[in-house]
Amino acid sequence: MPLTYRDLKNRRYLEPTRNFAESVLNIKFLNGDRSYCPFHEDTKDSFRIYVNGKDEVRFHCFGECGKDWDIYDIIMLKDHCDFPQAQKKFAEYLGLRDVEFHRGRYQYHDERSIEQEEPIACVDDEDLTNEHRQVLQESAEFYNNLLLSRKEEFEKVIKYLKKRGVGEDTIRKYNIGFCPALKDEKYEGRALLNQYVDKFKDDLTLYQCFRRAGLFLLLDEDHIYYKQFIDHRPGNIFGHYADYFQNRITFPISNIEGQIEGIIGRRTDNRGLRWLKQNQEDTYIQSKGWLYGIDKAVRWIKHYQTVIIVEGIFDYFAFYNLSENKDHPIVVSTLGTRIDDTSIGLLTDLGVKHFIIAYDWDKAGRQGISTTAKKIADSKVSYLGSLKEDEDPADKLKGIITGISNFGIRHLQKGMHVKSRSGKPVMASFLVQRQKRNKIHHDEVLFKPTENLDKERLQSKPTDYWYLKSDVLPALTYDNRNRAALNHKINDIRSFLENPLKDPPPEQDQDDYFHLPSKFIEDEHYMNIGDSLILHLRLAIEQQTRERRIKESDSIIAEWMKTTRRTIRKYKNQLKEARLLDIRMKGIHQSMSVRYFVKNSTGIVMSKS
Repeated sequence: MPLTYRDLKNRRYLEPTRNFAESVLNIKFLNGDRSYCPFHEDTKDSFRIYVNGKDEVRFHCFGECGKDWDIYDIIMLKDHCDFPQAQKKFAEYLGLRDVEFHRGRYQYHDERSIEQEEPIACVDDEDLTNEHRQVLQESAEFYNNLLLSRKEEFEKVIKYLKKRGVGEDTIRKYNIGFCPALKDEKYEGRALLNQYVDKFKDDLTLYQCFRRAGLFLLLDEDHIYYKQFIDHRPGNIFGHYADYFQNRITFPISNIEGQIEGIIGRRTDNRGLRWLKQNQEDTYIQSKGWLYGIDKAVRWIKHYQTVIIVEGIFDYFAFYNLSENKDHPIVVSTLGTRIDDTSIGLLTDLGVKHFIIAYDWDKAGRQGISTTAKKIADSKVSYLGSLKEDEDPADKLKGIITGISNFGIRHLQKGMHVKSRSGKPVMASFLVQRQKRNKIHHDEVLFKPTENLDKERLQSKPTDYWYLKSDVLPALTYDNRNRAALNHKINDIRSFLENPLKDPPPEQDQDDYFHLPSKFIEDEHYMNIGDSLILHLRLAIEQQTRERRIKESDSIIAEWMKTTRRTIRKYKNQLKEARLLDIRMKGIHQSMSVRYFVKNSTGIVMSKS
């Protein structure tokens, strides 16, 4: 009985199929199963050869394409031929003559023409769909169940949360979870991945849904830490992937309608990047404008016409624990010191008349209070007073054993509207009891009107942040082997930018440094320009060093950054589109100047590449 075209797709032909792809189709595999996708501009070796649950040899792109193919599909796309020709080419390569080819209408359809000569790029809807939200919700519930069902196993995590004011009831109510670390011998940083891996093998589109939802991390072989956790076992197409939130507590973020928007992770120690948002370049997560807790607070914010806005998640739970109305919260967290205009509009539309901004008492927190107060001109704005330098609300409210009611907060805020006889701003406070070293002390929670802010002891705010050039210049290249390496580099650069010099360097040493506007860092504009951040910083350093516009060609810049002119043009156009790079042409010569802000805009909008 002759072989059929389907038989040639069986796992028995895995090695011949791989050899055919390499020698005839010029698809070179790394470590046997990985390659750069031949159908889009791939920088992260996202193309895989694998055997599915039906024992068929298949190919899958985990990158932009998100497609799954058999060997005949690959031949048709690479050689621009039809299905009968593809069958014949593969059979001839295998040296088989007695093969029963499929002669009917082939069922595989691809929206891309086989006539196309240029590299193939896939266009997807970049908004979260119900499917993405479903896998986000399932993942959050999985991590929550993992934490609560294995409390002895994750005792340190439970103790850490309790120390920060988050008990088991709160963990359950807010769906807080934990993702084990890569070095965890049982889970190997793949608790979620392993939970779904069998389903992924049968349906790789489901994996794509998880990946686009920012739930998995591609491990970089060149990274000194991550490379030791890569699973190189033959046939394991997911060996280079791990859970994105490995070694972090997970906090799901929902919108005002209760739909999940994403997840934020927190380490249980203060090493490295403590808080992790889903900022990968190739996901559909949009973290701008998140308000933690808005889904649970919306009804009561509207009822009491009052909102408490805090900076961090543990500040959120500090106020939550202090409240006598835990089922009626009126607190939200902006997950930083900046609240955007959309969020202010949302709260204003809910009828809020009393805003309490309880940010940390540091430079960024004070600036955030001041900026927010200016944006909310038509409402009463106050802030949490009596904080020490660098103290946050969670520390300030720690140990208080008496509660504060929403009703009381609203009426205190109303009282602050009344003008005093002296004309001075009116402050308000709650008398509370605080337990410290087994003793009860009397204290107060003080709210001050923002008119009083200028009278506080404010340190002068620098207009620029300074950095040593030699600390960052070696990283400002695009010579990464894959997407994972580039992601790690971007995260390292962001961490570098978050730690500027405390004071400007002496004038005689300033040639060794470069500077960025403090607002560019504090308002997190640098977080919104993706991979083009590397080019933006390199051009900024050149511009400051030469004290003139940059007139070098794309070829010269490509040599600086160890990449191709095509890559430079790609990121240059992104910066131009975002109005962060002014480009002037005179004939074939260009002249460029770096910008840091979009005029008449509070943020930067970047289109994904």
